[in-house]
Amino acid sequence: MDTDYRRAIVYMINKNDLRLNILLLMMIFVSWQNFQIGGVYFFIIFELLYCIISFFCKNKKILLSTSKIINWCFILLIISAICGYLSNLPDTYKSYSITMTIILLPTYFFYTYLLDDLKKKKITLDKIVEALKTGFLIQICYLPFQFFMYHIWEIDLNDVIFVKLLHLMNNASFIRQGTYYPSGFTWHSALLAPMLVLSFVLFQSSVVRGIIIMDSFICGNNTALLGVAFIMFVLACKSIKDNKISRNRVIAISVAVITAMLAFNQIIKKVTYIIYRIIYANLDSSSRAHLSYYTLYPDIIKKSNIINVLFGTGYATSGHAITQMNGQYMSLAHWAVESDLIDILISRGMIGFLIYFGLLLYIAFKGKNINYKYFIVILAFCIQGITYNVQFEYVFMIELVMYSAVVLNQDLFKKRRKCYE
Repeated sequence: MDTDYRRAIVYMINKNDLRLNILLLMMIFVSWQNFQIGGVYFFIIFELLYCIISFFCKNKKILLSTSKIINWCFILLIISAICGYLSNLPDTYKSYSITMTIILLPTYFFYTYLLDDLKKKKITLDKIVEALKTGFLIQICYLPFQFFMYHIWEIDLNDVIFVKLLHLMNNASFIRQGTYYPSGFTWHSALLAPMLVLSFVLFQSSVVRGIIIMDSFICGNNTALLGVAFIMFVLACKSIKDNKISRNRVIAISVAVITAMLAFNQIIKKVTYIIYRIIYANLDSSSRAHLSYYTLYPDIIKKSNIINVLFGTGYATSGHAITQMNGQYMSLAHWAVESDLIDILISRGMIGFLIYFGLLLYIAFKGKNINYKYFIVILAFCIQGITYNVQFEYVFMIELVMYSAVVLNQDLFKKRRKCYE
């Protein structure tokens, strides 16, 4: 009997170790979107495994959240999918919305099991952040390597690794109007935008921050550049306000100055391009399309029934409303509006919009009492969301980690000494 008992304990310990290692793997892979099977990201597979093993480790107990805003966020996600299914949406939109809603549901249980583990100290926030930063750091360093490999030897690393070698996808690179841009372990640089912002805040190293700045210029995405520039400006203002002048600050300023000098021509080009897009939007098809998302929304409301206005048409179905108005992307089976504000307003409805951004505001303002960086990261995400849709599945999962930390009054952004810091 004693032997069986000991074996059971060893089994549970090993199972818990496996579970927590899966959680850490999930954090490493979270922003690596090219790692996918059948369109399902590796991190979502790890997330599901974490939930399943947690269920058995916790005596087959399904944990439900006591947070009203979390519960309503997921309830309204399901309601919006049902509303879309009962609407006159094309079948391609309906099936994609239902599929993605089902895929996103484990995220709810990921949150409940994670919060329970953090409360019971089965795992520490330090371990989670360490794994998250490891994944970010690998991707941050991979970008310039991609850039030089392509421009020196004309080798597209993503095509070699993810298409020809691993056969994970058909297109793993970001090429716009014939120009190649390094996109890390993703197929589009926009997917990097929130990751670069969060990385700049998490890493204290001047060298790492210098690489992040370089990444934001070479990746070819203005939303990424905008977010990093905003974070740099806020952190600089905070340092000046706090009169923090130290050796690290001197190094940081030196790196920033050198980076700015090297990138001066690129800065001028980027700024000129952005100003051009703002002033001459009527001459630029991309700008015109982005502006139309906002100008067309009142007409979309007029042509929609009250149920869809309030509860949406389902996850990632917002593109259909725009297509109906102006024929944009008519050839696509489904697409989502490239703006978080309009995408969430249409896909989740006004009520879903209020709940979703209510969650983000809670993280920002409640987290501000722990560390001001909670506030500026969420604010940066929201600013980026104006010019593009950056509330990707992995971003929402990270925001739930932030929410968990805030609920437990823990500082996700405190200094953690590692070799790369």
